Amino acid sequence: MSSITKILALLGIFFLLLPAAASASLPYWTEYIITSTGQTWGTQPLYTPRLAVTGIGEGGTPALSEPSDLYITADDSVYVADTGNNRIAVLDRTGNYIRQIGAEEGEGKLNAPEGVYVTGDGTVYAADTGNRRIAVYDSGGTFVRAFGKPESELLPESYYFVPAKVAVDERSTIYAVSKGSYQGIVRMNAQGAFTGFFGANKASLSFTQWIQRQVLSKEQLKKEKAALPGEVGNIAIDRDGFLLTANFGVFSGQIKKLNAGGVDMLGGITLEKLDQLVDVAVDPNGFLFSLARNPDNTVGIYDPSGRPLFRFGGISTQASRLGLFSFPTAIALSSEQEIWIADSKLNTIQVFAPTEFGLTILKAMALYDKGYYADSETGWRKAVGLNEMIDASYKGLGEAALYGKRYSESLAYFKLGGDAKGYSESFWNVRLDWIRSYLAVTAAAALAVGLILRFAKRPLAAYAADHLSLPQGMRKYRQEWRDFRYVMLHPYEGFYRIKERKVSYLTLLIIMLLAIALTVCRTYWTGFVFDPEPAAFKDPWTPLLKLLGVWSTWVVANYLVSTVKDGEGRFREVLQASVYALVPYILLMAPVIVLTNIVVLEERIIVDGLLQVMWLWVALLLFVMTQVIHNFDFMEAFKNSLITLFTIVVIWVLLIILGALSYNVYNFIYELTREVGQYV
Repeated sequence: MSSITKILALLGIFFLLLPAAASASLPYWTEYIITSTGQTWGTQPLYTPRLAVTGIGEGGTPALSEPSDLYITADDSVYVADTGNNRIAVLDRTGNYIRQIGAEEGEGKLNAPEGVYVTGDGTVYAADTGNRRIAVYDSGGTFVRAFGKPESELLPESYYFVPAKVAVDERSTIYAVSKGSYQGIVRMNAQGAFTGFFGANKASLSFTQWIQRQVLSKEQLKKEKAALPGEVGNIAIDRDGFLLTANFGVFSGQIKKLNAGGVDMLGGITLEKLDQLVDVAVDPNGFLFSLARNPDNTVGIYDPSGRPLFRFGGISTQASRLGLFSFPTAIALSSEQEIWIADSKLNTIQVFAPTEFGLTILKAMALYDKGYYADSETGWRKAVGLNEMIDASYKGLGEAALYGKRYSESLAYFKLGGDAKGYSESFWNVRLDWIRSYLAVTAAAALAVGLILRFAKRPLAAYAADHLSLPQGMRKYRQEWRDFRYVMLHPYEGFYRIKERKVSYLTLLIIMLLAIALTVCRTYWTGFVFDPEPAAFKDPWTPLLKLLGVWSTWVVANYLVSTVKDGEGRFREVLQASVYALVPYILLMAPVIVLTNIVVLEERIIVDGLLQVMWLWVALLLFVMTQVIHNFDFMEAFKNSLITLFTIVVIWVLLIILGALSYNVYNFIYELTREVGQYV
């Protein structure tokens, strides 16, 4: 063996002995939903899969078959509606099989049960779907009684009672979800008497169905398929007695939190990626956990008000992999915050354990939601150390600093968290402290400046008249700038002055540049309370295009319409008058920008009112301009302005269509050249 070969062999052995970094990535992503924008950020996992439970016990008891529902008691006993085995399987907290209920022959024999619920005293309620009844067992698993279809005049005879899910509140009121029922949840008392439907969804119309109702006759509508309400798919009860419903076939209110009167305490919120919602669970702190059959983001986590926080999980159509699902059917939570998810196609229950990050962030969120801001501060700081991209952490730290009267610190945290409301509250305190400290000095300085200006005004004016004079070529610009005042305060006289002469292009250019500069300043310098978007994400081009696009379209449309309507104004007159109509925008936008950095949310009516005055003033000047430049009377100018607005809409529609067609032509040419290039 040569020396080189020996050296290479020794190097190979050396590298083999080095420790190798091993990684086991999860088969799904975890996303955090940003509150202010609704955007999502990828984050480290909150939950990781711990084990897959098959339910196989000693003595040849069968494995789980098509598990359809789960219920976990306070002592972490797991009850499984084992549909394929016609039983309720009971497991311990580690997933080991303990016993079964309803499997023995007799009147308590279950047939394809799809739902299970356990009360505080251990009574088991099973939705005995195959037998079309609700079977009740005591804590030992002995059959007690069964509730079939209730006998009531309030319940239609044609109603098909096929209970699939069941829940029982502290008053022993039974809530049953019947398959294919759009009337809502069947509610019965402890004796099984029907007390009415509960929590029904409202029928919602798609845009096409709404158009059909407006156009078709009654006879034609009878032939159309009726719009039925969405169905309730699953139910749960939280610690406060609210009934949670998982609804499908609805555009909003996919998850509802119903009080005793049937009112949704979540307000019918619209939740994304829940079109295939399966189940909902709630933890002791009121946080909601949803289960949906989406290709990704199978599990969703929401705060008690329904605000989305996190999503994770996924569906796999290939070979089973721990952490992915095939046909998930139920979700439940243990006392240790573990998530148990049943899968009827894989015939397993997957258990997800919270990570350190998950435990930290969810505990801090729970304390924050209850108003324990100071207690949550430690958790938020730890969460920031684990992930700096979670804006909720900075909001929590901001509230803790505000609660501790550390106002300057809270401002910084609220800004990082994008919380305009919290920032406004902190800024109010900072501003109050500043006023208390510097009000007297500021008032004295303002008074001194006012007195100086008052007594020095005449001497300065006299000195300027005697010693200062503009060159002959600059005097016309001074007159053009004086027209600002006439246009603002005496618009008819101002526009008559503008019509009688040509305004220099330099003046017009300066006015437009001022409008552009103020638009850019508004984008970047508007106070955080009014625009919490980070500067890095701000786009000045969109507001600029809106301002210049609408303004330039107005100039063209007004000239074209007025020409057809025998208006006397020439294009240059329309142009320069339209430029001067932007004077209120130039004069008032700067104070608006300053005010956004001074006032708080409770005082925003000042800013909003000033903006409304500004735009109304601009609109008034454009109207007066139309009347004066084209020599119209009031009604002619009014009609002309309406037609001009309509023309603007038409122009923009045509531009959008032209842009879309141009893109299609470009895309066609691009694809054609690419295809040709592959074969040449």
